Amino acid sequence: GNGDCTCDIGWSFSSGSCSICSPNRYGPNCDACPNCGTYGSCNSTLNGNGKCICQSGFNGTLCNSCIAGTFPNC
Repeated sequence: GNGDCTCDIGWSFSSGSCSICSPNRYGPNCDACPNCGTYGSCNSTLNGNGKCICQSGFNGTLCNSCIAGTFPNC
């Protein structure tokens, strides 16, 4: 080998070991985040819960609904 570590799926190399979640992964097993769409982002990292955090004016499990009265045609 070349000395590089190969981390399991969902994990990234940091500080000498595969100890952090890869982007868009969360929780103690670094599970895949849901697709939070254009108006949300995943609560990721080892301490995250994988739920979508919605931008202002949007709600729903995947941040794919606008809040009534916030935007035209909502």
